[in-house]
Amino acid sequence: MGLSAEKVKEITGHKTYQMLARYTHLKAEDIAEELDRLKKLKAEDVTERMK
Repeated sequence: MGLSAEKVKEITGHKTYQMLARYTHLKAEDIAEELDRLKKLKAEDVTERMK
């Protein structure tokens, strides 16, 4: 959803990032997809600035 780890920690009520990580099971493929999405957004932004 685009929330930072800090915001998720606050929303869920976890006191530390370690506790948040214990209950957050990220899949490598999900992380890879998110990185690809961010790369595309950055490339689009650079392209727009060059116009």
